Amino acid sequence: MLSNIIKNLKYSFYTVAVIWVVYLLNLTPFFPDMTRFGIEPRSVNGLFGVFLAPFLHHNFLHIVSNTGPMLILPIIIKMIHGHQAFIKIFVAGTLFSGLATWVFSASNSLTVGASGVVFTMIGFLIGGAFIKPSIINVIATSFTVVLYSGAFFSLFSFIPGVSWIAHLSGFITGMLMAYLMLRCRGTVRFSPKQ
Repeated sequence: MLSNIIKNLKYSFYTVAVIWVVYLLNLTPFFPDMTRFGIEPRSVNGLFGVFLAPFLHHNFLHIVSNTGPMLILPIIIKMIHGHQAFIKIFVAGTLFSGLATWVFSASNSLTVGASGVVFTMIGFLIGGAFIKPSIINVIATSFTVVLYSGAFFSLFSFIPGVSWIAHLSGFITGMLMAYLMLRCRGTVRFSPKQ
């Protein structure tokens, strides 16, 4: 169990390390402002931002707020559902929350950040607890809800500078992924998968 946690923490650390390296490079005078490659709504160039946005952050507070969830939530998902499940959730969160942001955001906005993916993971864990209730699912979901309860306010209220569309679409994507992966593809295993 401990070795699995350490292994999964290592992979989460790699993802977060990439995000931080990009952010730190962005602070140097040798690189252009990479946040300009974020999601620009209904722009052909802005479509590339769908794939890049999770790795780009505006400022220190922005990246710090996403660092914790990007370390912890992947570990929970991998321990319960396996590494392949996490990859599917990460890709779906990137694509669908990004595309929803590209389609529905205000035309003068530029969206970056891993929040869409974070809310996809939160939605997946909550959806999983309802679709396939088990002791481990309920514990994991309760921990997630308590730990990130403050984040849920952004699903129901408009906060200046925060992409409500990315959060909500990510959460819905996570719920749909839970339905497709758990209801349609089988049961959740109690023992952690490699």
